[in-house]
Amino acid sequence: MKPKQVKKLLMDEIRKVSHSIERYCINPSKNFTRTRKLPIEKLMLGIIGMESGSITNELLNYFDISPETPTASAFVQQRNKLKPEAFEAVFKGFCMEKGEKPRALQVLSVRRSSEPQQPEID
Repeated sequence: MKPKQVKKLLMDEIRKVSHSIERYCINPSKNFTRTRKLPIEKLMLGIIGMESGSITNELLNYFDISPETPTASAFVQQRNKLKPEAFEAVFKGFCMEKGEKPRALQVLSVRRSSEPQQPEID
């Protein structure tokens, strides 16, 4: 599986969750109903892609230091509206396909094929 396929697969699973967001948010009648700088897809992808920086720095990196970058406070408020089950659904869909071997094994092969080969030490 190629990196672009892995990214598409992840985005497809995030979109599935976003299309049924009422199952995955704290207050379905209010949460994620208005257009925001940080819609559900960007929020989830941002959280999944975060490294070890501060929220502010991670947001600046994710939004390429754009004036449209949401504040850390806005990010935390949006994050708090989302149930952990949303990520569980994304990862279950990403890692398993009906009747196939777990996708996680296919994804691992992408990582291994893109890494430089290390000599074996006996």
